[in-house]
Amino acid sequence: MESNRFVDILKKNHDVMLEKYENYKNRNEYLEKTAQEKEQLYGEVKSQHDQLAHSHHTLQRKHEDNVNALKLLENKLKVAGENLKTVEEERKALKIKYDNTDQ
Repeated sequence: MESNRFVDILKKNHDVMLEKYENYKNRNEYLEKTAQEKEQLYGEVKSQHDQLAHSHHTLQRKHEDNVNALKLLENKLKVAGENLKTVEEERKALKIKYDNTDQ
């Protein structure tokens, strides 16, 4: 009797251990799978981040170039305006001189 009870306890203990083993095995498989999925997702996100960072840098450089080009054009426009004023003043002076010589 006692040995049968002991055998039953051992069998039950063995069954519990097998169940725990299966649970741990399933949990580890799940953790490995999710870790691989996270690694893959990280790689995709990092790739997208790198592409966006490159695009951002390129756009930032283009913006800086456009700002500098705008400043150059504004300076050229300012110089052209000043030259136009000078030419207009010279034209007026010559017109006055010409008008005075006709009289």
